[in-house]
Amino acid sequence: MTIRVTAHLPGVNHPTNYTIAKYRQALNNYPQHLDFYLLLGRELRAKGKLAEAIAVYQKSLAVQPRQAQVAALLGQLFAQQGTLYQASYYYQQALALQPQHKEWNFELAIVLHELGSWHQALIYYRRILELEPDDARVHYHLGLLYNQRGQPELAAEHYRQAIALKPNEVNAYNNLGCILIQQGKLDGAAQIFLRVLEFDPTWATVHNNLGQVLQAQGEVAEAIVAYQRAIELEPQFSLAYRNLGKIWQRQGEYERAEVCYEQIIALEPDNMEAYSDCASVMMAQGKLTLALNYLRAAIALQPEFTTAYCRRANLLGEEDLLERAHLCCARFLQALQQHFTITEVCDHLWQAYLHLGDVLSAYGALNQAESYYQKALQIAPQQVELYLRLGNCLAQQGCFDGAVGAYHLGLTFEPQQPQLLSALANLLAHNQQPLQAIAYYEQMLQLQLAGESLVELKFGAQAPELPHSIYPVTRDWVVATQLQGVEYWTKEKTSNRENGEAIRVEKSLAPKSSECGGVTCGACMNKLCRLFEPLHLSHQVYRLTRQQPLPVSIPETFVVSIPQGRAWIAPKTSEWLICKAIAIVTPDDYLLGDVSRHYPWYLPNCSKHDPTRHELWQLEKLPEVKKISGKVAILSSLSAHVYYHWMIDVLPRLDILRQSGLDWGEIDYFVVNSLDKPFQRETLQLLEINTAKVIESDHTPHIQAEQLLVPSFPGHLDWVPESTINFLRQSFLDLNSSLTINYPARIYISRARAKYRQVINEVEITALLKQKGFQVVYLETMTVREQAALFATAKTIIAPHGAGLTNLVFCSPQTQILELFSPNYIRSDYWMISHVLGLEHYYLKGESFGCYPLRQLMYQSTLTEDFIVNLEALKLALQALGIRT
Repeated sequence: MTIRVTAHLPGVNHPTNYTIAKYRQALNNYPQHLDFYLLLGRELRAKGKLAEAIAVYQKSLAVQPRQAQVAALLGQLFAQQGTLYQASYYYQQALALQPQHKEWNFELAIVLHELGSWHQALIYYRRILELEPDDARVHYHLGLLYNQRGQPELAAEHYRQAIALKPNEVNAYNNLGCILIQQGKLDGAAQIFLRVLEFDPTWATVHNNLGQVLQAQGEVAEAIVAYQRAIELEPQFSLAYRNLGKIWQRQGEYERAEVCYEQIIALEPDNMEAYSDCASVMMAQGKLTLALNYLRAAIALQPEFTTAYCRRANLLGEEDLLERAHLCCARFLQALQQHFTITEVCDHLWQAYLHLGDVLSAYGALNQAESYYQKALQIAPQQVELYLRLGNCLAQQGCFDGAVGAYHLGLTFEPQQPQLLSALANLLAHNQQPLQAIAYYEQMLQLQLAGESLVELKFGAQAPELPHSIYPVTRDWVVATQLQGVEYWTKEKTSNRENGEAIRVEKSLAPKSSECGGVTCGACMNKLCRLFEPLHLSHQVYRLTRQQPLPVSIPETFVVSIPQGRAWIAPKTSEWLICKAIAIVTPDDYLLGDVSRHYPWYLPNCSKHDPTRHELWQLEKLPEVKKISGKVAILSSLSAHVYYHWMIDVLPRLDILRQSGLDWGEIDYFVVNSLDKPFQRETLQLLEINTAKVIESDHTPHIQAEQLLVPSFPGHLDWVPESTINFLRQSFLDLNSSLTINYPARIYISRARAKYRQVINEVEITALLKQKGFQVVYLETMTVREQAALFATAKTIIAPHGAGLTNLVFCSPQTQILELFSPNYIRSDYWMISHVLGLEHYYLKGESFGCYPLRQLMYQSTLTEDFIVNLEALKLALQALGIRT
């Protein structure tokens, strides 16, 4: 956007032969003569001496402050210099004297728009339309602003009004076409771009945009022509080069893609994406030295990310897979930056990929693990262990042919490799190919006779202690079963017994559905986020605006009592691999789907969840069962070693037991994931649960109880129901005691002690916030009661997204929240709490490491990504909160 500068000074008569020196002399003689200030300022502006002109106009205002025209001229000059805050100040001074001046209103609106003060800009744009409703310029700029705020429908409406008032307004046409692309209306967008090209066939931007439409419609050849035409018309059009390069890259035309990306670097030496793209295509071609050079250049543009990562990784041991993965990655980054030999650098790189693949495989993220193993093989194709890992990963996903192929490739390098022979034989036997399996078993026996150390042979499948079928809904099993002693409670006891049917599922290696990523599904999470109607206030700053109830139904809560029922709860095996699956099994060997969660599970309103694909059926055999007498209540939940899941998923199950009419005192044992954390012990003590009656499922993962009491979960995973909020407030919030302690009104919750998702520039962030009266808080040092009191009395809370924000359940209405996000991990977990309690919830998108090949290596998922908070964006956020900066 540009500022329109007024070219004349109305109402001022002046000699035509005066020079700057003569005007200065005149002012010395007549320092109160306001016209001379205007005339001197005009001459200085004409000669490009803007700073001197500003000084003259400021002196004029010192003589007579109520000069609207001079204030507006200062606004124009400061805008020309890019000093927008000062420009805004002087425009507002001018409009305080002449509020109906249309041009000054427009110029101030533009300045505020560029500053990111979008709400204020809207006020002035609307004021102009009150003065002149048919101003096409204002409708166009309103289109820009509403589109930036994430309100495309309003933006499109204003673009159409601009076009109606000015039919040749090609910018409005083009931007309207871009909105239609966002809305998936590709045919309409194409028609608009073609219409614009009738006005101006030489506009490169429109050819590029048309290329994007054609590409989305599958007309790739035509899209290539459009991108090439855009580049022909505008040889410095870097976006068109990138779009074209991406097409070549997807088609395997790496050299052509390389040319496009290198052209971008020549045009924009600081373009991080271009270096990343170049590294990617070089790696695909096996040009490792060149790929590593581009990665070095990318690191140099944002060195703070790799510096922070390596510093943290070097403090780790090598006790588990994730620590080894981080260490290998840090060693690779350090070797890369210190220009080690290509062999040394690549050795660290493929090992990092290997360990990250192992981490993700152990966690069940098999698609991602497969990708890392493939990347490792691309660098080190002769490492036989990589073929074994890849084959195992493919086998777990049910990709039989791919797994067999991977094992065979490994055997071409090492024909007598025992693990490969064993894995291949077992896979063939499992898939009903006994003759082929026998051939590999015979090779293994020959090796064993020769004295080789082998893995255990599996000549027959072991009988797994697994359920044979599933009831997705517990109530259906209760209705259908004829077992004695089964009881089902909601708030009133029920004992209906009618006919019902089970969905039968045989254990298999069928791949899990890839249509939805569960709680990590970007599409499902985006839908949830949109429900809260986030309004884009300014650069990277948003506010949740929904006031109406959310269209998400909360499942009915219940408790089921199962005689001789079993519970398997996956134990924590490391700091990063915590409980990922829970299975409740009936004595007649049915899995109860709605109380048997597993990752990735699903988000509210997801229609693609398949309850039959439970993690349990990926196991060969359950661990030994421990039989327990008496009544045993299951409280454990997924990831309940984390404060959020303990507070939101575990403890409310106690409330469900009580609401169903069950007395906690009559329950013999309570099963929770662990009692390792202080907050776990503290909260159970406050709820008067005797820890002597607690069974830790981490230590006893598979139990069978004389009477198994299973309360439902309080609501959807990662979605906090109002009943849970009320229970936690009633249980842990003591308003009387909190009022006796002088807690700060403004707090910043630090993640400096967290193991991942840190704010890299937190030192700068906290320095700014301390100037505004914020106190930095480390919640790890506080009890749950203290955290509750702290949040209850706070007026403004700023925090990176993390478990500490669980304490929003204790906040008072109208508390201001500013949540800081990694741009690749926007979550609605805590928005529901703010919606229920009437909190003012804002959020700010940070900035992630721009080099995506390295980012994917450093962080095993978007959940763990570190990020930077832009200080200017934070200042805009503080302004939105009403805090002066």
